[in-house]
Amino acid sequence: MSSLKLMSSIKLRCATGFIAFFMSGSAAFGQSDSLSLSSGGAIPGGTASLNLSLSSPSGSQPAAVQWTFAYSTSDIVAISASAGAAATAAGKSLSCAGSSGAYMCLLTGLNGNVIQNGVVAVLSVTLSASSSGTSIS
Repeated sequence: MSSLKLMSSIKLRCATGFIAFFMSGSAAFGQSDSLSLSSGGAIPGGTASLNLSLSSPSGSQPAAVQWTFAYSTSDIVAISASAGAAATAAGKSLSCAGSSGAYMCLLTGLNGNVIQNGVVAVLSVTLSASSSGTSIS
């Protein structure tokens, strides 16, 4: 089975430039789903809450979604996620695992229910106390 790779770049704004915070996900053959991450802000050492939303054309919603975040460990010290409203409405659960600089999540369930458009995950991103960044967009 073929797969279509979805890529999106999210940048952490800093006084001295940009720190890349990349997001990627994959969709099954024939699907044109997309994921988008909301903006948020936090002081250095603080935590920003970000919504990850799914947008699928009518009739092509997925039953599961997987994505990976790659980030700079010098500016982001912690990431956690919880299932969003669209995921819980479909009876899905969120499982995430991370290593230094990467955080992978799988949204799935023991049912064939499709995930409707909307917030599939809520992320908490903690900036380093030494970061000059104040917002994630």
